[in-house]
Amino acid sequence: MTEFELRFNYDFHFWWAHTTFCRDLARQVNVSMRALDPALWQYSRENQQRKC
Repeated sequence: MTEFELRFNYDFHFWWAHTTFCRDLARQVNVSMRALDPALWQYSRENQQRKC
């Protein structure tokens, strides 16, 4: 299990690492964070296996 899988308690360190990653990704692909967020949700819906 990775640090980002099945995590229920999000401390500042975890939040900051995620935020920094997303900002860097948005910069690399030249989109705003506002555009990146729904794109990541959609990718997740289409590609993650359901755990239930």
